[in-house]
Amino acid sequence: MEDEIVFVEEEIERRPVRNLNLIQWIIPDQNKSNAIKKKSRWLHKILAPFVFFILILTSTTALTQILAEQLMDGKEPAYIMLLHQGAFWGSAYGETLTVIYHSVVISVVILTGITLFQIKLPIKNNIRTKSLREFHHRVAQLFFAWFAYMSLSGIIYRVLRNWFSVEKASINWIMYFHKIHYSFAVRLVVVICELIIIYSVAIPGLVMYLRPIFRKYNIPLPRRFFFFFF
Repeated sequence: MEDEIVFVEEEIERRPVRNLNLIQWIIPDQNKSNAIKKKSRWLHKILAPFVFFILILTSTTALTQILAEQLMDGKEPAYIMLLHQGAFWGSAYGETLTVIYHSVVISVVILTGITLFQIKLPIKNNIRTKSLREFHHRVAQLFFAWFAYMSLSGIIYRVLRNWFSVEKASINWIMYFHKIHYSFAVRLVVVICELIIIYSVAIPGLVMYLRPIFRKYNIPLPRRFFFFFF
């Protein structure tokens, strides 16, 4: 008698996940972690519009400068650089203070955003939704270090030049990396990507900020994304 061959379909176990906030992971006490999370989110919401304005201003002026240099044979339009550097006060000290203010605000938003990052852990429910908040977190997690680097390099250069009178030739390498002094195409692509990233973080953030108003007046919200997930 021939052996009967039986095919057994093995059930593949899905790994369900839940979101554990970074603060909750560091501070197990739920009451304390929720209080800190609430304050971080409030501060993040208050300062985020200022950071959006700063990043859009600096990225747009950087893009304009790159295009102007290409069209004007290497000449830098003075008024564009004044906007980019925040030179609104008519003095080197005022310019440096403006850069420091920008860097502090950006740093606070980055740090409060990091405390709101989500960690994926197993749970009983096996459904994982991709929400607007998750998209906002993922893009920010991937690119926050780049904007922190650009902000930090700018402030170090301005402080050394304007407050400590360091020779330009001695610290030119900082500005070399800050301005991405490679080919015209590379600089152009990098700045355009920066603008896309800024809007990719800011638009979901704005929708989340306005969500209570949307719900109050029954305005439909984009609850799921079908693409642009990593």
